[in-house]
Amino acid sequence: MIHRLSKKLPEQISCDARFPMECLPSLARQVVEDISMEVDVPCEYVAPAFLGAVFVAARGNFKIGVKSSYEEALTEYILVSMPSGSRKSAIVKILREPFDEFERRLQTQFKEEQLDQEIRSKIYRKIEKKILSKLDEHMSPGEEEEVMRQMRLTQRHDLRPRPLPRLLVDSPTLKALAMEMARQGEALGILDGEGGGFWKRRVRASEDGILLKGYTMEPFGDETSTSEAVVMAMPCFACCSYVQPVVAEHLYANKDLASDGLLPRILPVLLDRPMRFLTTQEYVPSDIRWRYAKKIQSLLAIERPQGDGNARTAHTISMVEDARQIWQRYVEVIKLEIRRGVTPQFNAFLEKLAGHAVRLAGAVHLLQHEDPHERPLDAQSMDAGIRLANFFAEHAYLAFDEGCLQSLQHARRILDWIERNSNMRTFSVRDAQRAVGHGVTSSEIRDGLFLLEKCSVVMRSQSAFIMYEFVSGLGVRRYAFT
Repeated sequence: MIHRLSKKLPEQISCDARFPMECLPSLARQVVEDISMEVDVPCEYVAPAFLGAVFVAARGNFKIGVKSSYEEALTEYILVSMPSGSRKSAIVKILREPFDEFERRLQTQFKEEQLDQEIRSKIYRKIEKKILSKLDEHMSPGEEEEVMRQMRLTQRHDLRPRPLPRLLVDSPTLKALAMEMARQGEALGILDGEGGGFWKRRVRASEDGILLKGYTMEPFGDETSTSEAVVMAMPCFACCSYVQPVVAEHLYANKDLASDGLLPRILPVLLDRPMRFLTTQEYVPSDIRWRYAKKIQSLLAIERPQGDGNARTAHTISMVEDARQIWQRYVEVIKLEIRRGVTPQFNAFLEKLAGHAVRLAGAVHLLQHEDPHERPLDAQSMDAGIRLANFFAEHAYLAFDEGCLQSLQHARRILDWIERNSNMRTFSVRDAQRAVGHGVTSSEIRDGLFLLEKCSVVMRSQSAFIMYEFVSGLGVRRYAFT
């Protein structure tokens, strides 16, 4: 039996950058290591989603004051691309537990309040009847109307309808997301193990204003719909999704999302199928998950400050001078990198990288303190934020490299062609180019072939011709291209 070669190819271009675990506070490191052991995957597969959970727990209640005229909202969009069978759902299940428990508590309290409202509504109706029956017969109609108006205003305020509290949504349309955010105090999050439904089918450049404004916490208004207008003063959306590689490819190939500024706002992580630890000892969970839940729920419980007229505001976390200087030096390094001019798409990501570093430093700050809104962000947290930003930047470099994505696509198509022609022994680059299709250059074909060699699907065996061979169930077969 001949094994399909494409099964030996990686499902996506992956980055082998190591996650800087030392940047996380002690509890965070323990949580990530605890989950990675329980789910049986490396820490690189868990740590980005753990940070995503922290941003979701922040609920838009914090900003980092970098300078007097510059603040960064403490939220992020993290997209982890992993193949099927990589235990994505198992990781998310653990990370979601404290959110689900906190949400259940809020909803239980909400139902109790709804029952109280029903009782109060009956009381109001009885009081109204009594007042009407005892009004002074000499009271003018205008005075009687004013009394009833004031009473009904009080009643409406006391019995105003409220939505069922929610912290997380799964795969809403962008319109539905905006409407639900408005109902939930302008803050909402996604923590999803199968986020392809949202990122591939829901996110469109023509409707992604809520994602752009939800990232910066700037005023958002959508009054084009006849069903329900949505207006928010400080919307905040946080998201961490695991997706299939094909979803990541689809997303980063979307020129419209790149040009309108959404893709540079996303922190991508490109990971291949994980190597299992294959431990022989049964893993016994410690109390770390309980401590993780306690930390997440303590963040969820921090109330945002009240603005004038009950307007939505956020706690502003200041930076110590040493942290600000570290950040300014990082900005200069990024400017030099931009001047080198890698690609326009990656340069757009670099332009937001300093902001990502501040946000990631803010996440570390939230993990370090029980009262993060009352303490300034220190130099250690800022340094950790920069190192975390550099980790994501390595993945972003590949995500925005069209050549990397295309070489994988060409390699797949070349292998499909070879498998369909099992009797073929030699072929030229031109043969492969004709078979793969029009619009593909010989250089791109060679990139695909070199990727096959790099992935050990085929290997070079002679110098006169570039020979490729692979082992099938029927023995060694050789292909050469000139």
